[in-house]
Amino acid sequence: RMKRVLFSIILILIIVYNGVAQESITLRGEVLNSDNETGVSFAHVGLCEKAIGTVSNEDGIFEFKVAPYLINDTLCISAIGFITYKERISNLMTTDFMNIKLEPQTSVLQEVIISDNKITGRRVVEKAISRIYKNYPLKPFILEGYYRDYMKRNNEYDAFLEGAITVQDMGYRKPDDRTRVRVNQLRFQENYQENYDKYLHKDENDTLKEVMAGVSTEFFANEFYNMRYHNPVRNQYETLPFVGVFHNFHESNYEFDIAYYTYVDEEEVYVIRFKPKAEYNYLHINVKGEIFIRVRDHGILKFHYSFFVRDFTKDRKVYELNM
Repeated sequence: RMKRVLFSIILILIIVYNGVAQESITLRGEVLNSDNETGVSFAHVGLCEKAIGTVSNEDGIFEFKVAPYLINDTLCISAIGFITYKERISNLMTTDFMNIKLEPQTSVLQEVIISDNKITGRRVVEKAISRIYKNYPLKPFILEGYYRDYMKRNNEYDAFLEGAITVQDMGYRKPDDRTRVRVNQLRFQENYQENYDKYLHKDENDTLKEVMAGVSTEFFANEFYNMRYHNPVRNQYETLPFVGVFHNFHESNYEFDIAYYTYVDEEEVYVIRFKPKAEYNYLHINVKGEIFIRVRDHGILKFHYSFFVRDFTKDRKVYELNM
């Protein structure tokens, strides 16, 4: 049944997947948090200063293929909140599976900032939303990106698809249905379509199907379209499943806490965690997420959240969005 399926969709822009199919060097490994040795989800894995790369999965596992002539290039592994790992590819050829440990990059902001009780998680989110049209392009632009969607059931992949894409966006004030997307490379699991249809389209009586649909009338379009539709920054006036309209998210029934501060490209970043207020924390569902917001201009760098259904004493994740 659908309620056993974890569905996840990920969009990483700027990083381009460009694996080489033949006579390639294959790098396999796991990206770990050096503090607790847990996997770092969706870390960027690629060649430094080149648009060639991939992304680790939710457990931190990755596989990356490069052409032999790039053996003297440098591998860069990065994730928001961690110090970037760099190593020459030729030095990584001695093992079939690497354990790459990333060092967390947390900080304490200036004392005057910390002691200012006017700076709260809710106010930071409110200001970030109000500055979307100042921080993001209003004129047409092009992005090269990596896309992945998958379904997991009982810790096994039932469907998996990933590809390299080019996105031509007409600007943040233009309707997103004018955006054009070109698929440059694509690979998917052999039974992807079969299981996709089986678990997402056939069970009309399963109420958890709304997890996938939200309020999107275009649910039966491809999943990339649905993820774009629910991009909270690009389409702030649309509805996110279980979160609501992002434009007034700061007014919602969620608690917003500044969990810690980190760095991205040597700039300080707020990490805001959100969850339902206690009076709205229903017994059978839960939502948890984080928003990474740059201190300098309140630009939103990363947004992710998960929806959980409670089975007796534990939470079971059934939906996840990472952008």
